[in-house]
Amino acid sequence: MEYGRVDPGQHAAEERLGTMISRVLGVAAALALAALALPGANVVAWLAIGTALAIPIVRVAWLVVRWRGVRDYRFVLAALVLLVLVAAGPVIAFFS
Repeated sequence: MEYGRVDPGQHAAEERLGTMISRVLGVAAALALAALALPGANVVAWLAIGTALAIPIVRVAWLVVRWRGVRDYRFVLAALVLLVLVAAGPVIAFFS
């Protein structure tokens, strides 16, 4: 079976990214817990929520860069369409 272009460093890069994401989510969880304990820490809670929501979007953007590097433009296009759809949701909601 032909798999097309394969990035030889993809597995190691995915491992590093997974480690970084788990650490960022740990910090976001700690911020959310701190926001529960501290009075008037709504900004901290919103930062924690925003961080958790941004991680999948940043990961897809990271994959666009990786796939562009191996010239797998089908996946680049699919990821860019996904990012446009994610961005279109809030814009449509704002103007509705």
